Amino acid sequence: MPHIRPLKDRPSLLALHRARPERYPFLLQSVAHAIDPGDRQARYDILFAFPGHTLRLDPDDLSGADFLQQLDDHWCAQQPPERGREELPFVGGWFLYLGYELAAQVEPSLTLPPAADGLPTACAVRIPAAVIIDHATQCSYLVAEAGQEA
Repeated sequence: MPHIRPLKDRPSLLALHRARPERYPFLLQSVAHAIDPGDRQARYDILFAFPGHTLRLDPDDLSGADFLQQLDDHWCAQQPPERGREELPFVGGWFLYLGYELAAQVEPSLTLPPAADGLPTACAVRIPAAVIIDHATQCSYLVAEAGQEA
């Protein structure tokens, strides 16, 4: 079962991310909750914490490595976090970025132009913990996978 600890105060997720990007590398925030408080897609802000194992496929990687197979191998080798009755959207797992160019690994007959944005073609980072703000309940939580300290 994941560890879930309610926080007394609402932290500034952006300030934490800016102060320690190596510890808090990814931040998903929505401002749509201010426009429509009932919008369930805009309910949560999530600051992902303590990055672990990383898989990365760069645009100039000519090794032919199958990123999706590597991700599947890592996914299957790890036990997914047990989910209890909590309703939080994240209790540990992977943060994924999959660029459009990754489609060429799924469908090799595609001839796609190389990306010029400086981003990797794909990246997966194991994330065991996060700080979550629930705008619907005005509560904040620290969550961590079992085996991690919350």
